Amino acid sequence: MFIRRRSLEPEFGIELAEACLAAIETNIVVHDESIYAALEDEARERSLRDPHDWPVVATALALSAAIWTNDNDFLGTGVANWTTDSLQRWLQRQPDP
Repeated sequence: MFIRRRSLEPEFGIELAEACLAAIETNIVVHDESIYAALEDEARERSLRDPHDWPVVATALALSAAIWTNDNDFLGTGVANWTTDSLQRWLQRQPDP
């Protein structure tokens, strides 16, 4: 669908999709439920706006990590969260390595 909407050549679209998936696989860690299961009750109490968000909140609590999201349902959970815009602005202010 992305390829058609952007009028990309199919071969280029496939290469682009594969590169995106490779970047995700390289930079994203999928955690097993055992990492956050003990925090389910606390996370559910914090996830009042959307009860289905509790695994994300529990994982953030377990890892002492922030959440990158544009979903306002994470506001008020007591877990730091970044929107894409705020993260981009923060990254732009960081010195080059």
